[in-house]
Amino acid sequence: MNKYLFTFGQGHPLFGRHQIIYASYPDTAEDKMFEIHGRDWAFQYTQAEWDMYKSEGFFKNNLPLEDIYYCEEEK
Repeated sequence: MNKYLFTFGQGHPLFGRHQIIYASYPDTAEDKMFEIHGRDWAFQYTQAEWDMYKSEGFFKNNLPLEDIYYCEEEK
């Protein structure tokens, strides 16, 4: 399982929060995000991308929502 992080855009009630979804593939994590939050979210990041942006000062006050573990079928 890989860790994927999703953010919400300005003006969204969850702006300043992020959703963590554990899944085997990025597209299945995105499918789960659509299922839970619809199309009303901003960007998807891998753990490595998230860490890089955090080291550059982004998302420093961003708070996580409850983690989601998504066990999907093998592709």
